[in-house]
Amino acid sequence: MNTQAATVDKATDYTDWFLIAAPIDAVYEALATPAGIRSWWVVDVKGGEGGAGETMRLTWPRGGFTELRIDRLQRPGAVEWTCTACHVEGFEPPDEWVGTRICFALSEIAGGTRLELVHHGLAALDCIELCEAGWSFHLRTSLRGLLERGEGQPKG
Repeated sequence: MNTQAATVDKATDYTDWFLIAAPIDAVYEALATPAGIRSWWVVDVKGGEGGAGETMRLTWPRGGFTELRIDRLQRPGAVEWTCTACHVEGFEPPDEWVGTRICFALSEIAGGTRLELVHHGLAALDCIELCEAGWSFHLRTSLRGLLERGEGQPKG
C-alpha cells in the first residue's frame, strides 16, 4: 500500500485511484517525463528534462500556464510535483494551485498498474469541481487511452 495514504487530509486533499492495463514502467514514463506528459495532459511542456529539482512549464491552449517543480522521481513507483506558479483561465484566483502538491504512487498488479493520485491542497480550493473533472478526464481517459490503446488526448 502507498505511504501517501497516511498523510492525506480529507478536508484539503483530493484523492483518486484506478487501474491501467499497462506495465508499471510505461505508466511511470508517461508521468515522469516531459515527453510523456505531452502525450496525455498538455502538448506545450517546456523544461523538466533534467529530472528532480527542475521546473516544467505547461502552457494551456486557451491561455495561461502552470509551473511544476519536480520534487521526486522514484522509478518505478513515485512521481511528485509542487506547483510554484500558475495563471489558469477559469480559476479564481488564477494562481489557485500555487503551493499545492501532486503525488502519484504506482504499484504493479496482475495485468497492469494501480495509479493513486493525491493532489494535496486541491479539495480546499474553489476550483475543486473543475479540477476533479479535469483530473478524471486527463488520467482516466487520456492517460489510460494512451497506455492501453496508444490514443492519448492531450490539450493543445
